[in-house]
Amino acid sequence: MCTNSAYARADSLPDEPNGYTGFQGLFGAKYVLPVISGGNSVLKDLDGNMIADPSGKVVFPGFDGMFPAITLSYLASMQEHGIPVTFGYISDAPR
Repeated sequence: MCTNSAYARADSLPDEPNGYTGFQGLFGAKYVLPVISGGNSVLKDLDGNMIADPSGKVVFPGFDGMFPAITLSYLASMQEHGIPVTFGYISDAPR
């Protein structure tokens, strides 16, 4: 998936024993979103709301805005678009 993106960058995985060559990744929401959102760079949370920052701008909400419905939407979209291993961060689970 990443090798087809103009924004993919090499990641040598320096923590791996003997390194690793040929691995590429997309780093940053502005490069990942077009791949996991069908090309439109916009995702909705699990409640159907556009994911936006605290000011209402439709972008990555920041780590203080990663509520369960948002995090799970990102994770589901990544898995649905072929990323088999995903990790998520939830900033405020009780919400």
